[in-house]
Amino acid sequence: MGKRNLSDRVKKELCAKSGNRCAFPGCPNNLYSSEVSVGEICHIEGLNPGAARYNPVLSKEEVNGIDNLILLCPLHHNMIDQNPEYYTVDLLKKMKRQHENNVQRQLDGRGNVIQKLCRIFQKYHFYEMLMEQSFDAPFPSCYIDWIECGCIEIKGLLESEEAFFLSGEMREELYGFVRNLEWMGDNIACGSRYKEKGPAVPEMTEEVQEVILQILDYIRGIYRKYYFKM
Repeated sequence: MGKRNLSDRVKKELCAKSGNRCAFPGCPNNLYSSEVSVGEICHIEGLNPGAARYNPVLSKEEVNGIDNLILLCPLHHNMIDQNPEYYTVDLLKKMKRQHENNVQRQLDGRGNVIQKLCRIFQKYHFYEMLMEQSFDAPFPSCYIDWIECGCIEIKGLLESEEAFFLSGEMREELYGFVRNLEWMGDNIACGSRYKEKGPAVPEMTEEVQEVILQILDYIRGIYRKYYFKM
């Protein structure tokens, strides 16, 4: 009897190539429940005699190799093994290949969006504005224009077809980044007075200062998360 001897490397590679999602077409099931994986690594050609799609010709290395494994949710794992006459080896290999190709296209598309986002960050000097400035001292007047133009370009990117490659969570997070940055820019622009070295935020109450610092900390966190992905 063959042993289910899957290396950690093979498990991690399969989950990565599958995007931690069930490979069955159209499956909406989440493979994580309370931070615990409920996905099942299934053999396309069965491990032992009597198993669905068992192939006695395969070596133990081949049967436990990544090319013979597919990631499924419990429902679809049971479905394919209960109906091996329909879910043949060829069909499952095609299913696996198409799913992993789709995941790779999505990852490539997501990477392209993040690259464009980072180019916007660089174009409008977001690091200088967000990481080196607290807006409580004179600052270059161009910062206000950079914030406005940067937000316009980020919103344009998020509304483009490319943004469909982003998860709903990522899109919402980036929209939140833009909303908060616009709010901060508007308040800085409206409340600033000009000095010799440039505009500076006027004296504010401690309460208002605290709100602005909280917003700035949030914006910095999102900026770091996406800029340092690259």
